[in-house]
This record gives sequence, C-alpha cells and structure tokens, in this order.
Amino acid sequence: MSSTEEDSSDEDTEEDAMPTERVKMTEPRIVDDSQVSSPPSTVPFSRRASINGSHTAPGRPPVGRKASETPSLIADKSPSIATDRSTPTSGIFNAPSALRMAQRHEANAESSGMSNSIPNVDWTALPRELQFYLSFHHEQITYHHYAFKNDASCFLRTTLIELAVSFEPLLYAVVGFSAFQYAIRDRTGRIQDFLQFYDRSVSSLLRHLKQRPIIQCDDVAVKTLLTILQLATIEEYLGDWVNLLSHQRAACNILTRIYTPSSIMQSDTTRTMLAWYTRFDVFAGILGGYETAIGREWLTAPEQYYGEQSRLHPDELSYKIEEAIARNTLNARDMGTLFARRAKGAVSDEEFFVENRSLGERFRAWRSDLHPSLTDSRFAITTFEGAPKRDPEDIVDPYLPGVIYAGPLWQMNFCLIDWQATDLMHRYQSSLADQTRPSDDLTKLALQICQACEAVELWPGSVEGTVLATQASLAMATLFLPKDARHISWSRRKYANIESLGFIYPATFREKLAMMWEEPDVLDWWLPNRESCPTIIQSIRSFVDSRSREPQDVPSRDLKRMKALFSALDLADVQQNNACCLSIGSTSSDASPVMTVANDDFTNPLETSTWGARMRASEYRVWDETMSNQQQQQHQHQHLFGQ
Repeated sequence: MSSTEEDSSDEDTEEDAMPTERVKMTEPRIVDDSQVSSPPSTVPFSRRASINGSHTAPGRPPVGRKASETPSLIADKSPSIATDRSTPTSGIFNAPSALRMAQRHEANAESSGMSNSIPNVDWTALPRELQFYLSFHHEQITYHHYAFKNDASCFLRTTLIELAVSFEPLLYAVVGFSAFQYAIRDRTGRIQDFLQFYDRSVSSLLRHLKQRPIIQCDDVAVKTLLTILQLATIEEYLGDWVNLLSHQRAACNILTRIYTPSSIMQSDTTRTMLAWYTRFDVFAGILGGYETAIGREWLTAPEQYYGEQSRLHPDELSYKIEEAIARNTLNARDMGTLFARRAKGAVSDEEFFVENRSLGERFRAWRSDLHPSLTDSRFAITTFEGAPKRDPEDIVDPYLPGVIYAGPLWQMNFCLIDWQATDLMHRYQSSLADQTRPSDDLTKLALQICQACEAVELWPGSVEGTVLATQASLAMATLFLPKDARHISWSRRKYANIESLGFIYPATFREKLAMMWEEPDVLDWWLPNRESCPTIIQSIRSFVDSRSREPQDVPSRDLKRMKALFSALDLADVQQNNACCLSIGSTSSDASPVMTVANDDFTNPLETSTWGARMRASEYRVWDETMSNQQQQQHQHQHLFGQ
C-alpha cells in the first residue's frame, strides 16, 4: 500500500494541477482474499440496484436518490431475484427447484462475508455532474458493456467506482465512459459531453505518472492500471485500435513490473485487472497476427486458480464458469501465438502441425469437458413469450428452444459463443496452413453463432449491454456467411444496431466488408441512406477520423489492417455465392477508400480545445524511461545500504 509519506509529498505538487472544484477523496481499501474469513462469493447474481428507466439531465442529483443521500454501493440490501436484472431469471423455466437453487446462490453471497469486504464510499462532495454519471454507471452499466463474461463480485459496479472516487485520473475515466454511454442512450447528447472527461483523465494521468512513477505494488499502482484499462475500453468503443495498443502496452508494463502470475491472483481486484488486460492482449494479437505481450504463465495462473477453487468449493457455480472462461482464453492465446510464430518462421512445419493438432483437440475438449452443471437443461430457455415476432428475413431461428440459458447459467451463453468464435477462427487458420479450402462446416458454425447472438439479444429477459457483449463473435461469424443479398442485408442490420449503441467499428473493418460485399455505401453507414444512423454516431465517426494517426510500428500496422483476419480473404471472388468466398494465400488490397460523413452541425473538438487528447506511445515511453531510471536508482540505493 502507498505510504503516508508518499501521499503527503505529492499533495502540494498536485494541488495546482487539480480542477478548481476539488473533491475530498476517501480511500477505500483493496481487500485481499486472505482478509476474508470465508471464501469470496462466487454467486453469479450480481449485487445490483434495480434499473430505473427514467433519466434526469446531467448535473442534477443521481436518479432515484436525494442529493444528500449516500449511494448504496454495498449489497447490504440485496434485491430480490425477481427484480435483479444483472442475471436474468424471470419467465425462463417452470421448475421450482431452479428458483430454489438461484435463491440458495443469492443466500451464499450474503453468508460468505463478501458483502462486508467492500467498504462504502461517500461521493456527495463531488460536483453534481460527476455524481450523476457515477450513479448512472452503477445503476445502468453492466459488465456486458465491458465485454466481461462474468462479474460475480460486482467489481465494475462497486469496487471500480469506489476506487475511482479516491483517484482523479480513474474518476474522470469512469465518468467519461459513463457519459459516453449516457450520450448514446439519450440520443440528444453531444460528443463534447464525454470528451471533456476523457481529456481530463488523460491529462491527469500523464501528470500523475510524471510526478509519481509506478515502481511498487500499492493502491496507486492499482488505480493507475485501472485508469489505463478504462481508457483502453473507451478507445475500443471509438474503434481506435492503434491508440488502444498504446494503452495495452503501458498496462502490460505496469502489470508485469509490480506483479507476478502468482501474486496477481491474490485478490478479486487484481484478478479482474488481469482478465481485463488479457482480453485486450489476446484479441489484439489474434487480429494483428502477433504474439501476446504477456507470457503464457499469466494465463495458466487463472486457469489453475479457478480450477483449484472449483475443487475446494464444488457447489459454487461461478468458480466453474470462471475456470471455463480461463481455459478458453488460454486456448485462444495459444492459437494466436502458434500462428504468429509460424508466420515469423519461428517454428518448423512439423512442429507446427503437431502443436496445431493438439490445439484442435483442446478446442473440442473444452466443450466436452464442461462440468454438467454448466449446461444444466433446467436452465435452458424454452419459451420467448413477449419477444418480437420473428423477422421473415431472418437467416436463423433465434427462438429455437434450448439455444441459450438463463438464471445462474446466463454467463455461459457468452462463454459458449466466445468458444464457438475462437474455434471458427482456428479452423479457418488451420485450413490455410494445410493449404486446403475451408470447409462448409465453417458456415454452419457461423450460423450457430449468429443464432445464439440473436437469441440473447431478443430474449425478453435480456439485460443492458447484451448486444455489445457479443459483437466481436458476431463480427467474426458474419465473415463466413454466404455472400448473397439476404445474408448481407441481415449482417448490415446487425452492424447498424451495434454501432448505434456506441460501438464504432474500425474504418479498416468497414472498408474490407464494403469490398467483400461489393457494397461501397457501407463506408458511409451500414444501411442505405443512413437509415437509423443517430446524429451522435455521425459526430463520433467524424471525430475518430479526424484524430486518426498512422501506426508507427509493425504490430500497430498489422492490428490496424487486421492482418490475421483479412490476409486470406479473397475480396475479388465476391461474385461467387459459396459459403466463405475464401482462397488460399491471397492478400486483400491495402487501398482504403476514404469515408466521409457530412455533418454541418459538428464542430471538431480538436480544433476548438484540447478535448480528445490521447495517450500516445511516445508519451508512455517518456514516462517509462523515467520510471526505469528511478527504479534503477532505488535498486542501487537498496544495494548500497544493504536493504
């Protein structure tokens, strides 16, 4: 933990740089599992406040609270299962035993002591605008918005906010993300509404890193790492993967410097940080065709930890879910690394085929080795009463009974979809390595992914952010659908829906699909004549285009081009209406049409202020060199004085 001396030494230095309306920052503690008398709760039901559909304008008191009332971030008053929407349960099954099981899971959360392990926080000293966005984050944003597959400890809705209140860079990063989501939902929001907070977070973080380099594991290091991860999440929504890569590298630098694979598994906060970081590292590596920045031992640690917890607590379902997530993430990492090594010539053909055959067996074993409780048919959804009528133009039947699960197995839907998408990518890459044309089975698998994604979207009991949680897998699947008008139209509607919710696809992705489908208007918007394109999305796209920069290194260029994903797509073969329209070894053209978005009312924030500042790689490099020098001096000091 950070010492009192460190806090006092920086207080005067940081005073002038803080906003004029300063806030009193309370210091929550980061609880290690060893401090809890009983094992942490693994119940899949998040401790969540009920969702209030009404909204007030930013700057007013938080929704549903008096201005003087302290927000309830602690689960001292658990919502009933019927009103808890973080894990859907209503209207899903007719078995009373299932409901009793769910109630037992919720009871376990109360009896485990976990509700007392997260201290409360008073944010009433903050400006009202910040209070509103923190309240909105707590009440309306789910782990699906962060593309998390599980958040049993309710980290994103409790601990993250509590830590943010005591650390300015993280505070503005969380508020910025919340303001972004609110602006998208409000539809009348302006891009400036959230960019101002993003800019404050970046500026505050850079100032903080220069004043206090991260050289040891303490509260400040944890909050700094969380700030970088939160900023990276914003960049992901903006579709700026090049800038996201800068954040990811900086996060890797801190994470590997202050933790080991063993020490990072000691608390829920640090385990969540590792999972958050790993998602960026693995996914970027797969898209860009390069190895992960962290070693394999960082991914085997969660698999071993959750496997051991599952054996120690066989009745706790969430440990089994986390183990399944960790195992699939490890398989995805190994896949990306293996193909990246082969592309560099770092592995012989014989070694590659042996390892790849073993990897394929692991992908198949992942599904067959799942614990029976993770596919319990009692939680399978058999009715979609209240759902919209099926679209006659739909390419799949999302209402087929038994496709998805509810209740305590809701998270397994996203685990299974992610596994299918990773398996799809592996089969595709393997066919290229074998120099054989991809099998039609890829199209069948892609349709299964589309079916599951649409099922979780349309089910009446679905929760906020569900569509966003499946967007990466859905994007992967659409590449392997038939290239006829019906499937293309379906895909375009899906992309339009996802992007209207705030997730901006990178320009490279849109360019490749426009060429693949021979639909150039996709560059402007997913649907013809900008149908259903919100004004704020047009503004965000224009802003992202204006701030884009050319990558400065090979990994960044490969990631921007999505090299591993598109290198073998034969964009000239789109006339054929086969399953995948793929050919071996062909390379798509790098010529990129310029997307133009007419918006006369939009003013580029970069031209009027410092909004939209970015953590460039060079800025991180300056900080990193300063940190390395100070760390070296500290080691020399310890050596001289025998410490």
